[in-house]
Amino acid sequence: MIFDIHTHVGQYKEHYFSPKYVWRVLQKSGITHFAFSSFSHVATNDRGFLLAEREELLELSQNKAVVFQWVMPEMVSKRNGLETWLDKNVLGLKIHGKAQPWLPFGKPLQKVFSIAAERNLPVMFHTGEGKGFRPDDYLKICQKFPQVKVILAHGRPLDASIFMLNTCPNAFVDTAFMPNKDIEILLALGFGKRVLFGTDAPIQKLFYKSSVVQYVKKRIEAARKMGLNLMRKQL
Repeated sequence: MIFDIHTHVGQYKEHYFSPKYVWRVLQKSGITHFAFSSFSHVATNDRGFLLAEREELLELSQNKAVVFQWVMPEMVSKRNGLETWLDKNVLGLKIHGKAQPWLPFGKPLQKVFSIAAERNLPVMFHTGEGKGFRPDDYLKICQKFPQVKVILAHGRPLDASIFMLNTCPNAFVDTAFMPNKDIEILLALGFGKRVLFGTDAPIQKLFYKSSVVQYVKKRIEAARKMGLNLMRKQL
């Protein structure tokens, strides 16, 4: 079994990654189980379409996929707004502080974490170099909700991720677009149990000439050589 904690479906700018396309890519790559979130939440608020997209990929996966619900700020501005999306297939929440205006310790984000704590759901953050979505920007929220496991997707920049892993026992990183040398450093520092295999597939289609399948296969091979756990489904 190979579990990918970070995959996507849906509308990304002008490109649509259909459930069938995503499933085919992951199958050919060797990914057997995966968590996914939908870009389409950024493009549309058509609830029927969004749920149908989710259900199609879940059906194709034959119960080998789980949902990380993409959370939009407006979902927490309404009473029971986010909760209405959280069915039995949702095993995590996704926050993208670059794509949407989330303050790292704002009241809306604290409400998301309160819901995550109540339902025992991890929260995945997109992280990067920009102000407001660096790993260490989420220090206060991680410390206020120590019972909520937090995945710092991409683990960038590395020094900020190391700081968070050292400071917050509930912090994890995933390997999506993470340089192999950074993964090796984290493993050498003893963080192996808190580094989760993720690829961000199939977004590579927009950035690389090589096929997404070949890219993911190479990532799997490299992770295996480093001794990273590829089968971990639970945090």
